[in-house]
Amino acid sequence: MIKSIKKLQQKKYRKEYQQFFVEGVKGVTDLLNSSYEAAAVCIESGREKDEDIIAIIDIAKEKKVPVQVLPEKDIKQIKSTDTFPGVMGIANMKEKQGLGEGHVICLDGVMDPGNLGTIIRTADWFGITNIVLSENCVDPYNPKVVRSTMGSLFHVQLIRDDLETRIGELKEKGYKTIGLTLDGESLDKLPEGLLCLVLGSESHGVSKEVKPLLDASYTIPGKGEAESLNVAVAGGIVMSKL
Repeated sequence: MIKSIKKLQQKKYRKEYQQFFVEGVKGVTDLLNSSYEAAAVCIESGREKDEDIIAIIDIAKEKKVPVQVLPEKDIKQIKSTDTFPGVMGIANMKEKQGLGEGHVICLDGVMDPGNLGTIIRTADWFGITNIVLSENCVDPYNPKVVRSTMGSLFHVQLIRDDLETRIGELKEKGYKTIGLTLDGESLDKLPEGLLCLVLGSESHGVSKEVKPLLDASYTIPGKGEAESLNVAVAGGIVMSKL
């Protein structure tokens, strides 16, 4: 079991086993209360009497999820951070999900795990639950991504797909597609109706393949000397207007 959990730090094994892990009380609690299937909960020996971890054990037992208490030597092999938060959940990946109602965030080549995690968390804050990832985005089940979502990963619908195809389908359903570029019109008032917001990669922005599909391009006005905004920050500003 320890060897298989340790392997989940690598993308190829996450794909092979169709599993990933989440660390921390909030993340594991959100997993257990979500539509994801939890395969197991691992607790560091000596922490099983902590009040917040007792609550996790109770939920796991109610949902018939196996609970393993592991010694420190085993925890050292599977943890992804220097300081282990006492509990880890192993989740089974969902089969390909469908999009729900509402606005859609399309991520075009976002490669930084922290940025992706922050975008997912921000979308969750604003009640946007549909997120489409291009094929060249970072793996959403990367431990750094999962950790930075602070449990929001379990509140959204994630789909990895060809953006050109997916945006085309959304347009047929009446969505207007907008994107952030450095040469767009000043971001003031967004179009009415259902929107698909495209956020491009950290280094290249919206790709040349996707850019022609935009119905409107916007730039967030600024007054300082910075060359550009961080993609997660920029996305958050637009999401607040949605």
